[in-house]
Amino acid sequence: MEAKINSAKKENLYTHDAWTLGYVGLSLIITFVGVGHMCIALCFLIDAAAIYYGKHEFTMTNMKKLYCSSLIATALLAIAAGQFGQLAGPFKMHILTTMTAPLYIIHRRNKKQVLLELAWVLGWLLLKCGITWIAAFQYFNVAGKMYSDWVTVTNRTPLINPWTNPPAILVMAIAVFASIVDFVESCFIISSNHRLI
Repeated sequence: MEAKINSAKKENLYTHDAWTLGYVGLSLIITFVGVGHMCIALCFLIDAAAIYYGKHEFTMTNMKKLYCSSLIATALLAIAAGQFGQLAGPFKMHILTTMTAPLYIIHRRNKKQVLLELAWVLGWLLLKCGITWIAAFQYFNVAGKMYSDWVTVTNRTPLINPWTNPPAILVMAIAVFASIVDFVESCFIISSNHRLI
């Protein structure tokens, strides 16, 4: 596919590929060190804006809105993990799903390599189809614990006022949304041969 585009577009594509590899790697390091979650959010939001509003040759994706939705959900989950220490564990699981973009870039640049094709397929299945749902259930458990701790401290039951602790509920909704987006991306990529990035 890259052979069909001219050199200027290819240079823009390679620049975005390098940016993607860089910020995903930086995000993995920051997540496991435990500081700088706002930097992760900023990187993902910049990439979403560049893809959605920038030049068309930044990416070769057929799923611009889905991919940008996934980036925005990851940015929001990064902000939540930075604000609430309890959410750091589930976010570590979720951030692993972002490794599919570098895997796809490496696969796209080396179409003839069978081992890279295998790594791409296994990575996609393990990360986007497996870990994303595990992370969503971890968010569900942590949000439930945060909510029940809040109810115990404030002496109000969920029946009286179920929406007064929005962070736990919103974070769980964002995590489930991210998993659904990953599932829809998987369906498009598997069934229609769409390009991820």
